[in-house]
Amino acid sequence: MIRTLFVLLFFFNILFSDVILKAPSSFVSGDAVRFIIEYNGSEEPVFPNIDKIDGFRVENAGKSNQITIINGKRSQSIAQNYIFYPNKDVTIPSFEIKTPSTSYKTDPKKIVLKTAAKTQSDDFDLSIQVDKSSLYVGEHTLLTLKFKYKLGVNIVNMELNQPNFDGFWVKSLGKSKSGIENGFETHTLQYILFPQKAGTLKIAPASINVALSELPSGRYSFFGAPTKVKRFYSNELSLDVKALPQNLKLIGDFNIETSIDKNEVKLGEAVSYKVAIKGSGNLDDLDDIKLDIPNATVYENKPEKKYDFKNGVYSGEYTKSFSIVANSSFDIPSIKVEFYDKSTKQKKVIKSKSYSINVIGAKKLQKEVVLQKAQPEQTVKKEIVVNDISYKDKILFFIMGMICSSLLIFILYYFKKNKDDNESNDKPLVKKVRSASNKNELLSVLSPYLTKDKEFDDLIYSLEDISDIAFKAHKKEIIKKLKSLDF
Repeated sequence: MIRTLFVLLFFFNILFSDVILKAPSSFVSGDAVRFIIEYNGSEEPVFPNIDKIDGFRVENAGKSNQITIINGKRSQSIAQNYIFYPNKDVTIPSFEIKTPSTSYKTDPKKIVLKTAAKTQSDDFDLSIQVDKSSLYVGEHTLLTLKFKYKLGVNIVNMELNQPNFDGFWVKSLGKSKSGIENGFETHTLQYILFPQKAGTLKIAPASINVALSELPSGRYSFFGAPTKVKRFYSNELSLDVKALPQNLKLIGDFNIETSIDKNEVKLGEAVSYKVAIKGSGNLDDLDDIKLDIPNATVYENKPEKKYDFKNGVYSGEYTKSFSIVANSSFDIPSIKVEFYDKSTKQKKVIKSKSYSINVIGAKKLQKEVVLQKAQPEQTVKKEIVVNDISYKDKILFFIMGMICSSLLIFILYYFKKNKDDNESNDKPLVKKVRSASNKNELLSVLSPYLTKDKEFDDLIYSLEDISDIAFKAHKKEIIKKLKSLDF
């Protein structure tokens, strides 16, 4: 009888237990996808440990539990929440949930990536626009993001999700500006975009999460106002970007100025040489100026870069100073800068003047040839010392050599394998940073992640001022910071 009751109780638990996967059918790129595995029954379930789905990292977003007791019978509903950020169609696979008496499997579910459509609302509007949509690689365009809502709408909080600027180098023009416009309150942000490749580049819609109070305007609650969150999307942009002709990197209008403090120095004294390149355009893409002067020692200071944006014109100034020491007279060569002049639609070349520096007291090296009388040949006795090595010593030396060689090979293999293992575990973003060979490539990779972390932003902006020599060390700092962040 007891055995029969136990069997009946077992099947009763199974009959009234179930597991459900709750997930959306679609999502928009950049949005978080949340899904829930819910268990309903009287036993204690063990939920799966989910790290990744289709290569995308999954985060545990917490658990909720509700217990119900009816006529002395206890049941519970436990919901385990998960979150991840896919960027393509993805299928959530079947997962197993175990209880002491049995196990359950959820059904797989496919989630489809959809393009966000601009939100249509009489009370809210989010839009993005550029001042020019047809431009060259490296040429700037001004993007304006504006969010507006009707006066009197009770907003508790706002959280902006900026567009994905993939393929652009981006500079923010500071904090948002607020104002009143035709019965709407407005908030405006502006960015300067520099396309880094040719083709049709798309800027996906921006979005903003708005927490709205559910209490009527002017009403207050002692326990705080209940809120609901709504998401609003902007329009999408498409830009036609053309490649610069003749493999040029700069576009705009620039001029160059150079100066020296003296054209004649004493032996051991230094000549101070300064370079200044000014103008409007993508001066950020200017290669660092280097001097190659034979038989001279050149000391260089870190270049200084200043930028400004006024009346729709992006301009800048690059300055750098050198100290040159030589033991003989030398020439400072002319510096050449090439760029595309959009007004004339032609390649333009500007050159600095060259300088001849006279070093007073410089010595010329001369070879002296001394003729000597022939000396009679002398017989020199050479004493050759041969150290006999025993056969046993030879074998011992051979064995020691083999041991040392094997140990050295093992050490080199260990460090190489350890380095390869560390790099293979890198996140995709870290691998992209490692593969960047110059500042422009690195800025293009990192620009979409601006405004996510202040220290990380400072590291990105400081790339503008570092020299090519310091690039590798600065890239290591960025990688170290990336590994501590959750991008």
